[in-house]
Amino acid sequence: MTTDVEEFVELSLPLHTPNAHWSYSNTNYVLLAKIIEKVSGLSYEAYLQQYIAEPLNLTRTTTQPAKQWKAQAQTYDYENQQYQKALEDPYLHEAEKFNDNYGDGGIYATVAEVGKFLLAFWQGQYISKETVRLMLSPRKSAEHYGHGFMIQDQWIGHTGGWMGCSAQAFINRATEEVIVLATNQEIFPLYEYEIMNCLMGVQDAVEAPKLVVILPDSNKDDITGQYELADELGTRFTIEKSAPAPFMISFEHQLSVPLFRIEESYYWIRNTMSYVDIANQLFIDEGIEVPYQPVD
Repeated sequence: MTTDVEEFVELSLPLHTPNAHWSYSNTNYVLLAKIIEKVSGLSYEAYLQQYIAEPLNLTRTTTQPAKQWKAQAQTYDYENQQYQKALEDPYLHEAEKFNDNYGDGGIYATVAEVGKFLLAFWQGQYISKETVRLMLSPRKSAEHYGHGFMIQDQWIGHTGGWMGCSAQAFINRATEEVIVLATNQEIFPLYEYEIMNCLMGVQDAVEAPKLVVILPDSNKDDITGQYELADELGTRFTIEKSAPAPFMISFEHQLSVPLFRIEESYYWIRNTMSYVDIANQLFIDEGIEVPYQPVD
């Protein structure tokens, strides 16, 4: 069962006191967009244009692109290992039914304007440098994250993606070098990670495959069931069989997403940086391993 974000925000209580715990939350970014509208009296788009796009002369940055600028997207059909028109992707079609929120994404821009925004932010061109320093100050609960920015040594920025697209944007605080990477494929961490490493001068060549190679599931594979993570919330997820994908995984209040086997007992959750290690009963999200166990 899915829940509308606004309804979810209205009914839910905070899980933690401020600065006590860190966990990335798309829902909280949607809430921030609502706060912007409430405080300013403007729509999210109007605020974006008045306070960010227009002062920085970002003429192609918007949440409401003109029709002539819309890209003709493709997604990758992992079952048949071929590209397809986005409108023919059954999972994208289902996900788009619930993708009417904003604040956690949905801003259209060119890579040049994303880079221009990052540089202007770092240089304090539209908010004070004191605020910039505050936003980039990690907390004890999250040394790798500030306020809306990932912190990777001298590099600061963010990543994101949706079915059929992904992006990374970072600026080096020492050199002010800006790197913006946009691809027409879904998030596959290792491939993009190596591209960024090459652009940042960490490695010389990309060795990871561009696309995830999906292994066939045999009739002996049965990983269906309900499971509970050994986290402080006792988060539960369910794995079910559902054609055309071999398996689908879902968390409470979230859509079901295809789960593909990429190694003997290693499964990738489509369009995420998350994996399920069946053999060791580990749920892995952005490199963080959390044990899980079956629930009767």
